Amino acid sequence: MPEGWRYWTVTGLAALALLLAGVDALLQEGNRRLQVAVSTRSQYIQQSAQLEALGRDIIGAIANLAIQNKDEQLRGVLEAHGYRINQPAPSTPGSSGAAPPAKSR
Repeated sequence: MPEGWRYWTVTGLAALALLLAGVDALLQEGNRRLQVAVSTRSQYIQQSAQLEALGRDIIGAIANLAIQNKDEQLRGVLEAHGYRINQPAPSTPGSSGAAPPAKSR
């Protein structure tokens, strides 16, 4: 009967190896899903940072237009969204014009 315990030992080890291979496959799939989620979030953050500068430039251009055209409605829209327009000092020869808006939130 010494052969019987060897058979069951080898069979048990083979079953354990199959079980561990299944657990490994499940962990790999979970890791892949997490990597995709992290990659998607990272891409969103990078694009947001790039668009932030563009947004500042657009707000600055709109504020300059509101000052140049004395457009109170446009100024009201900017202020409703938390942008306060600093009125530039009276123009003197050689001055550059309107100041960029100050964000006040």
